[in-house]
Amino acid sequence: MMALSSDLQQLSQLLQQTLSPNVADRKAAEASLAAASKQDQFLTILLTLLQTPDVPMAVRQSGAIFFKNYCRKGWTSGDNPAEGGIRPADRLLVKQHVLTLMMHCPKQVQAQLRDAVARIAVSDFPSQWQALLPEIIQKHLVSSDLQVLNGAMDTLDVILRKYRSVHRSEEVLAELKGVILQLQEPLLTIYKTACQQLVGGGGVGQVEAYTRLLLTACCIFYSLNVVDLPEYFEDHMQEYFEGFLKFLGWHHDAVKAADDDKPGMLEELKTQILENLTLYSDKYQEEFEPYVQPCVKSVWELLMSLDSRECQDGLVSAGVHFLSTVAHTKWTPSPFDDPNVLRAVCEKVVLPNITLRDSDLELFEDNPQEYIRRDIESADQDTRRRSVMELVKSLSKFYADQVTGILAEYVNSLLQVQSKPDAPQESEKAKDACVYLVIAMAVRSQSRLKGVVETTQKVDVADFFRTTLAPELTAEPISTRPIVRASAIKYLTLFRNQLDATVLEQILPSVCRHVLHEKAVVHTYAASCIERLLSMKEALAVQPAGTAGRRRSTPRLYVQNLKPTLTQVLEPLIQIVLTKRGIPENEYIMRCILRIFTFMGEEASGLAIQTLEKLVGVVKEVSANPSNPKFNHLLFETIATIVKITAPKTPDAVESILLPVLAVIVQQQNHDFVPYCFQILGVMLEASVKPSASYNELFSHLMNTNLWSASQANVPGVVNLLTSFFKKYPVLTDLISKHMQGVFERFQYCLHHRKLEPYAFELLNAIFKWLPYNLYAQHFQTLLTVLLSRLHTAKSNPRLSRDAIISLSFFTCHHEEVIIPKMLDKIQSGLTTNFLTHVWLPAAKTMSDFADKKVTVLALSRLCSVPEVASNAELLKSCLVVIGSLMGLGMENGTIDHETDEEEELGPVADGPDTGIEFEVAYARLHSTDYTSKDMVPEVKDVLAYVKTCLLNHKGLIEQIAASQPQVPAPTGDQSALQPLARLLQ
Repeated sequence: MMALSSDLQQLSQLLQQTLSPNVADRKAAEASLAAASKQDQFLTILLTLLQTPDVPMAVRQSGAIFFKNYCRKGWTSGDNPAEGGIRPADRLLVKQHVLTLMMHCPKQVQAQLRDAVARIAVSDFPSQWQALLPEIIQKHLVSSDLQVLNGAMDTLDVILRKYRSVHRSEEVLAELKGVILQLQEPLLTIYKTACQQLVGGGGVGQVEAYTRLLLTACCIFYSLNVVDLPEYFEDHMQEYFEGFLKFLGWHHDAVKAADDDKPGMLEELKTQILENLTLYSDKYQEEFEPYVQPCVKSVWELLMSLDSRECQDGLVSAGVHFLSTVAHTKWTPSPFDDPNVLRAVCEKVVLPNITLRDSDLELFEDNPQEYIRRDIESADQDTRRRSVMELVKSLSKFYADQVTGILAEYVNSLLQVQSKPDAPQESEKAKDACVYLVIAMAVRSQSRLKGVVETTQKVDVADFFRTTLAPELTAEPISTRPIVRASAIKYLTLFRNQLDATVLEQILPSVCRHVLHEKAVVHTYAASCIERLLSMKEALAVQPAGTAGRRRSTPRLYVQNLKPTLTQVLEPLIQIVLTKRGIPENEYIMRCILRIFTFMGEEASGLAIQTLEKLVGVVKEVSANPSNPKFNHLLFETIATIVKITAPKTPDAVESILLPVLAVIVQQQNHDFVPYCFQILGVMLEASVKPSASYNELFSHLMNTNLWSASQANVPGVVNLLTSFFKKYPVLTDLISKHMQGVFERFQYCLHHRKLEPYAFELLNAIFKWLPYNLYAQHFQTLLTVLLSRLHTAKSNPRLSRDAIISLSFFTCHHEEVIIPKMLDKIQSGLTTNFLTHVWLPAAKTMSDFADKKVTVLALSRLCSVPEVASNAELLKSCLVVIGSLMGLGMENGTIDHETDEEEELGPVADGPDTGIEFEVAYARLHSTDYTSKDMVPEVKDVLAYVKTCLLNHKGLIEQIAASQPQVPAPTGDQSALQPLARLLQ
């Protein structure tokens, strides 16, 4: 791995330049690195640089980060560097040297290389990197150097964590078996050695090293046991569990938390042990049963020894989660059968941890964003409060009466405490704890979007709100008791489905007043509550005709009843955004503004233009320094919604406000916002009766190849905007006709970039749907040739084949004449038979989405009527078999379920393949601009009738084949799938 010193020096200078405070210098260096990474020997030079001591540490660390990102981005992108892939020779080079390099690098570099190894292992280990595990075991796990040993164990840990998120399958079990057979004995040896060394004591450095080793061994234990219980681990349960129980009670000052906020290795070790115990108590109950009593005893003693410091929050939550898992199963005997045990758990675990601590109150005041994240969002880990609420739910499975009775006593006691005026803070904490105890007792099932969907009959949640919480929300002034007001609003949000619509409409004005509250938590909770209440829907009592397969619904609250209140609350919400009061770029506030416009629709048109003007100012500010992707998405979603409301009536006013700002963002290539701009421009264009000349310039800009290559996130946005242009074809005929060659060139660009393939077909479908065939007839044969060539070179890409067949099926359904067979045979004699047999029909069998099945069935039914298919008995039979097979998989009702009226969350949904894996700006499709229906042929209401009409000429053949088959269900593709087709034609 030697490299010329001049090459090494040049790479070092580029990496140094990426650390420059000058943005232009950084971007130039990043561009040069991206270009250099496509050259031969680049990885050799880079890996040499990482292990060269003379290179400054900052440069080596920068190089390690580049290497990690390079592997993350390119490892799954194929072998072609021009398409962002990595050459086979370079892959082999990395696998041969990265482990040894990592073990002997400084910690800063080692951490980055370990992440790179983990990313590679996700796709390649073990089948394509069979040497990895033997190298770690034989070269590094036998090392007497604790630093090397810990490094090897850390690497194993990150590699094996992938099994925590896989689905159990025979393939996964076989893969795991091979891994476990190699690792089971070395892991147990290291585990027992670490336990013995720690029990025997030693110096601080040794204790820290062996604690880290034991912690990693426990993490690996979890990863290897999470899918299934391996035989070796079952045979050695006693050895592992003796260590688990021993170290739940172990203590050493050298590894305990150094401060009150962050856990130390001791807390992390005990937390991982608790996760291991929880795994066994949940999944392997028969094997775990002998250990239930001693484990519960040890965990109880551990919880009683802990205090309220934040550094122990994760440990407390893990301990309570273990008790919850145990309580969810009826053991013989159960540790919770004793009423005294239940009371002790409620008194010493539930009550202390459901009550706010002083640190929580400080968070409420000083860091509202973190308080909200922990309380109403899915935080990275359970809080103490959330974990004990789950414990109450688990205990109630078998001991509902006892638990409810005990907690009801505490609720009454807390209500007495909160009524004492001499201790206002304690009173407020007591009322808050009371609210959460009631939530814990009442909730049996809930979802993030719908709130509580099932409650216990033992708690009257509506009465508790009416008598205890509603007075808090209506009390004056609103500045008093902010914590109780926040918990009352959260209670209302959670139990909105259990309260009458009249109650909700009556309390909503009081909730809206809390938007004016100075405390960020309170006005944020109020905004969240308003947004959730407005999203509520209920099914219509009488479903409209023609809606079989889907249920229509209507908003539960009435716009006319709430219009005055919502109109008044809109301005305070906007002012919070403009002034950044409380939490800057507060996504809950923006989501609430969006929901108000979505809910009111045309009723909000009087507020639309003035709101749009203010939001454009926010866009200018955040585009200069994007920091909150959720807020930014909701901001553009709101703008798009307002445009939809007002642009049809006042297109000139909307364009005068938006076009200058959107143009600047596009010209400056602000990659975070350019995709949003394209989507909003599409809405504006579609609303315009006579598009202005600026749209002509925009279309030409969309054909610029640099726009498509600058960022992958640009592509779906551009395709979306081109679709809007195609919809305006009647008034933009000359413009679109002039650029059809360029449009098909952009199709080819996407088709030959793996991550952009779906958008190639999205563009193609838009052409087929909105443009007349004569406009692109001259390009159609070339299009088919290009598509066939790509399918041939990507035979191992089932998604590509499926997308291609869906598009061709759509064309077949949409075009008046079935011309694809003629075109195929024109390209090559007999190609129709070959293509249908080896590509079209195999892809058709893989369709799983209802709408995809529909368009495929309709297209195949039409193809059966053309001479190229009808005259070929075997080909016709194969087509009929696939049609019958798909027809037997759920199309009996002849309808297509393409609409939903469920409550939706108005937030960013990343779009596109492999989203989130790479360091690319992800494209987030705006709900307000997405008109795409899942059903590509909605004009066909009755699928069965359509198919019957197409196939009547083949009735005899279908009946003949079906009669020769046994009358039993058959797998997809079997000829007996023609039986339902034969019955259809009778």
